[in-house]
Amino acid sequence: MLNLFNNDHKKMFMYIIDVDFKSGYNTLHRSECIHSVPSDIPTKKVGMLGDDGGWIEFNSPGEALRWLKNNKISGLIEYCKYCTPLSDFSPEPVAKLNIKLVKTGCDADCTTKSDYSKEIEITDTKSIYQRLVSKFIKDK
Repeated sequence: MLNLFNNDHKKMFMYIIDVDFKSGYNTLHRSECIHSVPSDIPTKKVGMLGDDGGWIEFNSPGEALRWLKNNKISGLIEYCKYCTPLSDFSPEPVAKLNIKLVKTGCDADCTTKSDYSKEIEITDTKSIYQRLVSKFIKDK
């Protein structure tokens, strides 16, 4: 069993993920959601994974999803339709890119301009990838 119990009881967790191996769903809830009713049974524990899954607490949705990915938890990720845990979610960056613009044309002849580089944070790689593909490949 993987023990994830937090001994710091003063810290409030805002999100709970219901890992359910039997159904194949991992459902993210807000901690105050009426559909999030963690019960400590022998095969499904609160704060740890048992044979049937578990109820794991997190501070943010991003932290919960990273935990699922890093621990290779199988199953579909589902968001509670009642408490809508992502309604006020500000996306956490999943990647950072440092983009350097190369001088071309008249910019290359100009000696006063320096190379321009900018770091951008990517929060949603799938939709950004789809937009880039449609912009640069499908239009041609």
